[in-house]
Amino acid sequence: MSARHQRGPEKQRPGGLRQPLKGYASPDDSSLKKYWDTRREAGGQLDRFTSRIASKQNYACPICGQALLNGEELHRHHLIRDVTDSARNNPKNIRIIHLMCHQQIHSPKYLAKAMKKGLLV
Repeated sequence: MSARHQRGPEKQRPGGLRQPLKGYASPDDSSLKKYWDTRREAGGQLDRFTSRIASKQNYACPICGQALLNGEELHRHHLIRDVTDSARNNPKNIRIIHLMCHQQIHSPKYLAKAMKKGLLV
């Protein structure tokens, strides 16, 4: 089921059980932003390190702008690519992006565009 067709916010019932609301709600609905952010964080789909970085990105891919947790494979993109640089694995040097976005960044066609955006050093 795509992110656009997931069930919407759920009401809490006594005992912590969730009661689904009728109809559908979109993660793109700005009035439901807090709900979807909480749901993504609680989803447990990411390890702690990746989740911390994704949270700083508002759980959005900096390349395409779409939600990170939309079912696509995720990759860690290093701004500083030099493996001998000690800052390479610093969280400030890493962006969480979709696999396809990562492939675009490293393709010759998009390399100049990525450097302009500051996605590569």
